[in-house]
Amino acid sequence: AILESSLKKSQRRKFWKTFLLLLIVAMLALVIIFFVSNTISFLTKEELSISLKPKETLILANYDEVKKINISFTNENFAWCQSKCDYTYKDLSNELILDKGSKVLEHKQTVDLSYNISSDFVGKGQKIFSFEVQCNNIKSAVCRTNQNRVVESSLITLEFDQSEEEKKLSNEINDRLHKDIKKLSEIDVFNRENEAFLQVVDKNFLNSVRQKQNKISDALEKFNQKIMLYHDLWNNRSYKELIKKYEGYDFDDNSIFALRDEIFDSVDFYNDLVNRSHQTLSNQLLNEIQHFIEIKSDYNQFKEIYGTLDSFESLENVGALVNNFNEKVLLTNYTYAANKKIIALQIILEKYKFLLDPTTEVNISYDDNVVYSKENNNLCLQKDELIKELELHNSLINSSTDLKSEVEQLYYNKLHEILDNKTKSLILIPNSVNMSVNLTPYKINFEELILLTCNKVESFNFVENITLKDEIVKKIGVVESKVNMTLAKHKTQCCVFGDCRECCYEGCDVPFPVLLLHGHSFHQDDKVEASLKTLSKMQKKLEEDGFINAGEIDISDEFTNRAYLGRINVPVSIRSTYYLINTFDLGPYKISTQKTDRIENYAIRLREIIDLIKFKTGSEKVHIVAHSMGGLVAREYINLFGEKNIGKIVMISVPNTGLDKNVVNLCKVTGADSECEDMAKGGVFLKRLNALQTSIDVPILNILGQGCKNGGDGVLRKEDGYLEFAKNVYVNGTCSDYFETEMHLKMIDPKEYEEVYDLVLNFLK
Repeated sequence: AILESSLKKSQRRKFWKTFLLLLIVAMLALVIIFFVSNTISFLTKEELSISLKPKETLILANYDEVKKINISFTNENFAWCQSKCDYTYKDLSNELILDKGSKVLEHKQTVDLSYNISSDFVGKGQKIFSFEVQCNNIKSAVCRTNQNRVVESSLITLEFDQSEEEKKLSNEINDRLHKDIKKLSEIDVFNRENEAFLQVVDKNFLNSVRQKQNKISDALEKFNQKIMLYHDLWNNRSYKELIKKYEGYDFDDNSIFALRDEIFDSVDFYNDLVNRSHQTLSNQLLNEIQHFIEIKSDYNQFKEIYGTLDSFESLENVGALVNNFNEKVLLTNYTYAANKKIIALQIILEKYKFLLDPTTEVNISYDDNVVYSKENNNLCLQKDELIKELELHNSLINSSTDLKSEVEQLYYNKLHEILDNKTKSLILIPNSVNMSVNLTPYKINFEELILLTCNKVESFNFVENITLKDEIVKKIGVVESKVNMTLAKHKTQCCVFGDCRECCYEGCDVPFPVLLLHGHSFHQDDKVEASLKTLSKMQKKLEEDGFINAGEIDISDEFTNRAYLGRINVPVSIRSTYYLINTFDLGPYKISTQKTDRIENYAIRLREIIDLIKFKTGSEKVHIVAHSMGGLVAREYINLFGEKNIGKIVMISVPNTGLDKNVVNLCKVTGADSECEDMAKGGVFLKRLNALQTSIDVPILNILGQGCKNGGDGVLRKEDGYLEFAKNVYVNGTCSDYFETEMHLKMIDPKEYEEVYDLVLNFLK
């Protein structure tokens, strides 16, 4: 019993030892299997990719409107790995970092961020923002990562403009400012004319005029300061402040032009006064007026005040004196003396009345506008001769009536001789009179004629002592405005990398955008993001060399807002994939992944990508930088759709004549059969493509690797990538990884193969 009990205990101990041993072996096997499979997974599958949303996107807003953008990124990695992610939100327009941070994420953890986005530029234009995230897995006992950094970025374009109401308001302000600047220029010319005019006026006359001119200058300066302020506000696009300044303000320039009118009214009055004074003081006839002596004292007074005329203030007083003096001259001068002589003439003519028919009347008319002259005095000087003729007349009356014809002829001639010249103009009588001689005895009593006294005119010479004043000439000459103020045409503003320029909306000569096209996905189960990320490092490097990093294009975008990526006239780089297919599903478009297709189908999808890029950039053509199978997709695109949409092509490690059998077999283990078959050397696809495409006009740079075990880049032999109608360039490298294939993928990493990047950059430029 004791032995049996001891045996049973021994068996139990042995069982448990065996069980524990087997358990340990099993656990070790599981660990070994885990680590082996883990290592294989890290070697064959993409260990980390980032899903970033949104992709390249456009936001429309008014210039003063704040929009919100939500950004999220998710780490797509192995379940037993953590990842460290650093992110940066940047204003690319002004090269400012707006936000940055770092987070440690668990498998498939999502980070959600939100930012306000707006424009600090008033008017119409575009700003560009970018969000970039860089992640790597954190190495641990179970996470056998090499901690390679993965980069993803998204471009956010803010396109802003004024609202319709703001456009209307700014147009109104623009019109008003243009009118005020024109008004200011006119007043400036007006003011300069005044200043030029005052230079030619005798200084004694300037006092009151200068006071008025000073008022004009003061008003002009205030107006000028106001418009300069408005001008600066306009050029700075300070519309709202301009509106406030203009409220209740309206410059009235009528008062300024009224002052100008007052100045020249005074000048006109002065010139008129001087002219009338000249006529009076320089009139030689005053010396011949018999009664001038009666206004001699008035003349002397006028002459004395005229000589002291030295200011515009005295114009009215002197003007009144001139008027009074001239009125007296009119009353006592020429017509008065002339009419007095006519009275004497009437006495003479009455004596001849007997010669006329009783029905004929001789009318004597006085004319106040007649200018007296010495000729009028001739009648008086003929008195003695007339008396003799009247005596003859009386003797003829007493003579025989047979002398009728003689008498008629004698007195007819004598009457017209008397009425000739100036005398004729004084008497309203026809040039010829139908007379009949009345032979009725009539003896003339000419005692009145004998008593007529002819007074001599007193001479009074004075003109020699008068210095006549000159008129004020209003001739100014050509005066130009010095108002040099133009309103800036408010151009649009597009900024990138700290460089601002006018946006291009029409007729733009847009630089060709660069499409970065990935190659074959090594593992069929890898996400699309894994393929897209392969060229993200090259895209980031291109950004440093002046290309706008537009991240990944969203092929679900509709064809709206044409050419917004071409506004700034800077080349854009865009990544895309032919693994996504855009299908129409009862209204919206639906994006699905399809990675097991023929290259021909990928080329058809590439057409959609190129058309969308052309639409978004406004460019006529697209440059393509293609890696591996992406180069065959590009070539097939040209084969199907022609060359017109392609600028240049850069091919990196492209199997133009095919992959060898061993690589194709390895490709089929993890990759898609269709893709691998199309890339096989001697396969149907490549035979057809190379037979149809013996040359193209599109410039092609074909970069091939050499130096790995297979003589090429580890995947592609250098002779299998050669393309006859391309510029073929070979780059030396090595393969030190487990599969000895790493050069094939590393050639598109600028840090690993800087020579490849330099070739790409120089060829694109």
